[in-house]
Order: sequence, then C-alpha cells, then structure tokens
Amino acid sequence: MKSFYQSYLLRIWWSDPVGAPDWHASLEDPHTHQVLSFPNPETLMSFLQGTLPPSEQTPNPTPHSKEEE
Repeated sequence: MKSFYQSYLLRIWWSDPVGAPDWHASLEDPHTHQVLSFPNPETLMSFLQGTLPPSEQTPNPTPHSKEEE
C-alpha cells in the first residue's frame, strides 16, 4: 500500500476595494516555500482535488458530520 501526504499553509482573506468584497486564498508548500494564489474558492478546490491520487478523486464530496457516525 502506498502512502500519500501533502501539506500546505492555507491563507484566506477578503479585500473590499470599492464596496465589492473580493475573496483571495493562497497555499504555501512548507518544504519548498512555493506560494500558489487563487482568485476564488472554485479554483482552490479544483487545485486541491487535482493533487489527490486518482483513486481518491471524487467529483462532489458529501459533507460528513459527527452526527452521521
């Protein structure tokens, strides 16, 4: 069985230049210090989904709560 591990520092912030809030996010690889920027939640999630091994990729994961356990 192969092991898979990824770690990132996630930063999320809002800016409000002219009364219209803009969503921003970045991921930093703690090993290489490479920073990736994302203009919206969809591109962030698309990137993260693409980093998963093929067998772990799912089109629309269902949220899971402790009450369902």
